[in-house]
Parts: sequence; structure tokens; C-alpha cells
Amino acid sequence: MAYTEQYPDCNPHTDDPTFDDTRLDWDARGFHSPSLQKQVLSLKQSVADHDELQWRIRKNCFGFPKKEIPQFEAIIDRVIQVFTRHFLQEPQLGNIVRVLSRRMETELPNLVSFNSSLVDQTAWERVSQAEVVDNGRAVEVDLLPLVRDLMAHLNINTYTGTAFLENYPDFTDNLWTLDRYFILMGSGLPRWFPFPGLIPGHLARRRLNDACLSFVTALDALTEGKDTDPQWLDLSDVSQALIDEQSCMRSAGISPQGRAAQILGTTWAMNANSDSLVFWILLRILREPGLVDRLRAETAPFASATQPAQLFGIPEPPRLKLDINALWTRCPLLRSCYMETLRLDSSPWSVKTVHRDFELIESADEAGGAKPETFRISKGQYVEVAFDLHNTDPQYFDQPRKWIPERHIKVSEPADGQPAGTGPGTTEWGTLRVYGGGKSMCKGRFFAEKECLAFVAGMLVLWDFEPVGAQEWKLPKQTKMTAVVAPKGNIRARIRRRNLVVSEK
Repeated sequence: MAYTEQYPDCNPHTDDPTFDDTRLDWDARGFHSPSLQKQVLSLKQSVADHDELQWRIRKNCFGFPKKEIPQFEAIIDRVIQVFTRHFLQEPQLGNIVRVLSRRMETELPNLVSFNSSLVDQTAWERVSQAEVVDNGRAVEVDLLPLVRDLMAHLNINTYTGTAFLENYPDFTDNLWTLDRYFILMGSGLPRWFPFPGLIPGHLARRRLNDACLSFVTALDALTEGKDTDPQWLDLSDVSQALIDEQSCMRSAGISPQGRAAQILGTTWAMNANSDSLVFWILLRILREPGLVDRLRAETAPFASATQPAQLFGIPEPPRLKLDINALWTRCPLLRSCYMETLRLDSSPWSVKTVHRDFELIESADEAGGAKPETFRISKGQYVEVAFDLHNTDPQYFDQPRKWIPERHIKVSEPADGQPAGTGPGTTEWGTLRVYGGGKSMCKGRFFAEKECLAFVAGMLVLWDFEPVGAQEWKLPKQTKMTAVVAPKGNIRARIRRRNLVVSEK
């Protein structure tokens, strides 16, 4: 089974769709079949919930004050409603996507500056060890930090406004450090405990909390009509999502420190997965012969770029135009690539604390003709859903370890007189689960999907990529993180501008 490779510390039950998880020294029963996963995710909160783990993460990873947890518990549903309204529902979702789209249209053409001076490079270039080569016609970079940090700047600036990263340019570096030691920090071990990673994790969280607290203090001053610190003079582009979230918590008496921890939690959630995922999507697309051309053809009506005419010998960056909603709804191959990368390169899991004894019953289909088995779970145990175990199960996915870009496309019936297989294509998730389920399902999933599709489409229309030191792209070994995996080692890429149509306007 797939779990023997991915969860080597787990004790699998070879004759049923479950496993015992002993990694965190707890009594946890895990499930990886779709019917059992669905039942676990649909349990009433009185039977089992995520609350214990979520509050532990808020306190230990994001620095939320322990004494204010009861206050926040009383309003948590209201805070979730604010986030849901802005990141899942129209028209608010459309508003924040339009802001993101404008930022992408500005920044993606500036992926690399073709400048050797660190002072003149962008923040994402500097962390990628950018080197200008081929007489200034190409730039060699470490691909992961380049695309990850550009995506982070787009995300964070869309949520907090641009002043935040201007004042705290090392925020993303500290965010990646916190993410690297996230599970260790979640344990609650003190900084002095002799375990590698605790000191850098605690220091990173402290710096992140300080940055967010300074920001919250400025927002409070603005709300109260007071003068702000000179570094926060322009807060005009702070998102309405953040403003409404802060207003909700402020009205309930949550302290600035608690509200700063919430901003940290939101920025981590917006960046921990999507920013690394676009690296894997790009890499897997680049490895498939002919796929880049197919995707450029599919996305051409909705992701276009032109080169402004050069005036007075001063070159301008290309002009990019993105239709994010059309990329989401009318580009099935691009969307299937996104889904297939999530299937193979993310390993999300969900854990609930059991408050009452209950039973789960295997579906007849999954029992394979035998009598469906019943699984009894006791109060005090934990139940775990390991989505990646199902996502790589050969019972549900043919050639489960192979990345197949068209895997999730369903071809509709063709028009009369047309050959079979020529109908319009749509994408289907099927049994693939990557966002969780039930009340805990990711509230930012629509925003995340749209931004990843637009980012990849924009990169492909603007830039050509070549592997450095090899004839073809190599897929690196992977290491598990909180959700999306990380590569072991760097992937070096050579980037060139594409030859674009010159526009006179």
C-alpha cells in the first residue's frame, strides 16, 4: 500500500483501510478510504473536532495569548464568517482577486531584472542567487525561492497592503523558518529544550509577531484618528478582508497581541502551500514534452503579453493581461495540471479529538464484495485522515505515482457528426481530496486555485525556462512539510524573455 512509503512510522492494518499513527506518541487511528474519510470529516463537533489542535497551533506557532483563548472561542465563528465572505463568496472574492490580478500583471513581467547588482534586484531575485549570463540575455536562478518569494509578495501585499513588506522585508524569510519547524513549534516545547530547530523557530516567531504587532498598532491608530508612526503613513491599500477581521476581533476585546497573532496565522495559511505549489506545477509542466506549448495555446485568449515599443532607447517591461476567472473556468488542461500536482506533491492530513464513542462503517464498494467492516473509535482517541494515502492508492488512481496532466479532464459528448473524444473538456475532482472537508474545509481554496492558475499561465506566456547543467528537467527528492512537500536541494533554471509581439501603444 502507498502508506508504507509515505508514513514509515505508522503501523498499517494490511486487511482494512486504516492505520495506527504512532509518530506523535498519541493514540490515533487513521483512515485513507474515501467513504471512511467522508464519515470522519462529517462528524458532529460534539462527537469529534479539530479545536484542541487548532488552539494549540494558534498559541504555539502563532503566539496567540493563552489567557485570551476563551474570548476568541466566543467569536471564532464570526471571524471565520469574515474570512469565508472575502475568500469564498462573491462579490468580495471577485474584489480581492481583481487586486491580485493587477499585482500579477505588474510583477510577473519583473520576475528577473537582468541586473547583476544586488541593490537593483528584486527581493525574490536576491534570495534565488540570480546570476546574469549569456551576455545579459538570460538569468540563472534557484527556481524554488524565486517563484515562492514572488508569490509570497503578491499574496501578502494583496492582504496587508504594500507598506507591510516595505517595512519588514525579512518577513518572508522568517515565515519560511517558522514553516520549516512548524510541527516542532506546535509541540509547545520551550525554546531552551535541546532539540534542533526550536531556537530558530522561536526566534522567527518572535520577529514575525513583532512585525504584525507594529502593523496592528498602526491600524488601531488609524481607526481611532490618531497619528501613525511615519513608516505607516500609507495604509490605503490594506485589504477589506484584513480590516473586517481586525474590526471583529477589536470589538470583542481581543488585544493587539492576539490580533497580531491572527494576522500571522492568516499570512502563513495564505503562503505555506500555494507559494511552493506553483514551483512544483511549473517544474512538472516543464518536464513534459510539448506540454508548455499546449498550455500556451489553451490559455492564449486569457493570458496575453505584448512588448511595448522602445522609446528613446529605454526598454519597458512587457505588458501582461490576465483573465483569472476564465483561466479557472475555461482551461481544463491547466486546471488538471494544478489538480494532479496537488495529488502528488501535497500531503495534507486532518486530526480530530474524539469526545464520544462512535462507529464508522466501510462502504459496500470498498469492501469488495465482502461484508463491510465496522470500526469502533473510543472517547479520548484521535482520528486522522491522511489524504495523500488515498491520493496515491492504485485502487482509485491508475499509475498512481505517475504525473498525468490530463488525468482529471472529463471529455463531454461531442456535437452531432463529430468524432468521439472531441467534445469540450471539463475537470472533475472525483475522490481526490486536498482541501479537507466538513466545517474545517479550507476557506481560501477558491482564491488559492485562481492565483496558482493565473501565476502559472502568466509565467508561461512571459518566460522561457531551461534546466542548468542538464539536458532535461530532473524531479528532485522530496521532504514532507506541513502540506506541500519541499525539494531536497535546489533546482537551477535559466530564464529568458520570450519574443513577444511589439505593441505601439
